[in-house]
Amino acid sequence: MKAFEYIHACEQLKQYEEDLDKVIRYHQSDSDLCHPIGKDKNCWYCEQYTKIILQEEDMIQSVRQFEHENEITVPFICNILQTTKCKSKSKARKSYEVHAVTLRTGEEFLVYGLCLEVCCRAMEIKEDDVTKDVIIPQSYYGSTYLELKNSAIISLETLLKSFTRKRTRILAEKRQTKIRITGTCFNEIPFYFFKYTADNFNRLGDFCDDVPIIQTKKFHKNGKVALSTKRGMLALEPGQILLKIGLDVFLTMSTQEFEENFVEDESLVWSRVNLT
Repeated sequence: MKAFEYIHACEQLKQYEEDLDKVIRYHQSDSDLCHPIGKDKNCWYCEQYTKIILQEEDMIQSVRQFEHENEITVPFICNILQTTKCKSKSKARKSYEVHAVTLRTGEEFLVYGLCLEVCCRAMEIKEDDVTKDVIIPQSYYGSTYLELKNSAIISLETLLKSFTRKRTRILAEKRQTKIRITGTCFNEIPFYFFKYTADNFNRLGDFCDDVPIIQTKKFHKNGKVALSTKRGMLALEPGQILLKIGLDVFLTMSTQEFEENFVEDESLVWSRVNLT
């Protein structure tokens, strides 16, 4: 590195510091982001932050080598590192935040503390037991509600304001009767059903598509058929409902069971609302 390159590198390091400050400020001001900067690969701010840090580190090595070889009395790199160190210390001052902590068991807790390590100590668990830690943005405190023992509802914001002093606390636990065993799922397309009778056998083939339909020995007596699905043989008698779920899942049930569990012809059309 030559002298003019050294001067240019020093100016570039100053620019890197300014760019870092901007990215950090923008990241902190975005209320939709609740992860530490540099931790989310899908976040544009984190991507820029990491990119600048890597570029800065490479240039710092070159500048440090030049200053060492040329015995510069007041190395510019010392000022940069000291400034960065002071900024890091300033940013490192932790404040109390609400952590949404998910454990390996599937249990979820809201914990008020300085950092995840402190929260884990309060919960008497190891950090390795945590699969997810999300910082709840302060802008969400007013719209996050907790149920008290007397069934009353209180906002997270009101609860935090009621504390006379700051200390680590387990605020709430999400109620789960069966953890990671049951859940809610939704089909992307409606379920289709066919009310099978002795008179609509010819239409059954259209409903089942490529699924072979076999007439049993009792077909001419009671209309009973069998469907050779990918999951095995499925018997169907007149008066039963044949339900198609997805592409190739079929179920049979009585008319009563169908009426108890499903609603026919429910509108799936969204109506546009004029919000202006």
